[in-house]
Amino acid sequence: MPSSNEVYSVAKQFVLPTLKGSGASFSEDGYEYGKKADSVFIIRSVVNTKTRGGDLLKTNFEITLKYKGGAVADESSWEVLNLNED
Repeated sequence: MPSSNEVYSVAKQFVLPTLKGSGASFSEDGYEYGKKADSVFIIRSVVNTKTRGGDLLKTNFEITLKYKGGAVADESSWEVLNLNED
């Protein structure tokens, strides 16, 4: 089974294309990890981006991922069940 760090790494790959702004900076030590069911994981964290005007945007996110098997780092080994950002 994937470790919490591996799940967080994959979660960032799925969150990145959904963000407004540029220059995403994910919290490396401030994430919450949970296992909901067999092969279903939840990550809660924060990512900072910048607007075109240079203002900092802080986005909280929660993503629920299902591990389908295969290479942990491969996005095709995962399914996004839910993604909330605010």
